[in-house]
Amino acid sequence: MPPRAVTPQPTQISSWQQAEFNAARWMRHWGYTDATARPGGPDSGIDVRATDALGQVKYQAAQVGRPELQRFVGARPYGSTAQLIFFTGSDYAPTAVSYAQEWSIALFKYHLNGAMTPVNDTARRIHRSSASTAPPHPPCP
Repeated sequence: MPPRAVTPQPTQISSWQQAEFNAARWMRHWGYTDATARPGGPDSGIDVRATDALGQVKYQAAQVGRPELQRFVGARPYGSTAQLIFFTGSDYAPTAVSYAQEWSIALFKYHLNGAMTPVNDTARRIHRSSASTAPPHPPCP
């Protein structure tokens, strides 16, 4: 894996667009160097795209359930082996966490200051190499 960003910078999350840019920034920090968010266009259920990973970002107060994760799995292109990474500012239902384990989906909870917390083992493996829970460099829209 390439070196990680060294200087964390906080960023305020106050819109779904900022949440998507923040997720892409974190994915780049974790080594998915071509991760890009393109808010505003049709996303087909995928908000952040990288060669080896796909991200879905929810900016909502409601708990994420299994159906959202099932739709995300269904949005992955046929034959793709890309790592699925799901981001929410709320919480995950126990059924969602169980489903994510079956499908090796990384679950993260983002905070309004841009920090990211891994929720399951797959997410912890991705996040482990990051030295801080503070967000890396500001997003590149």
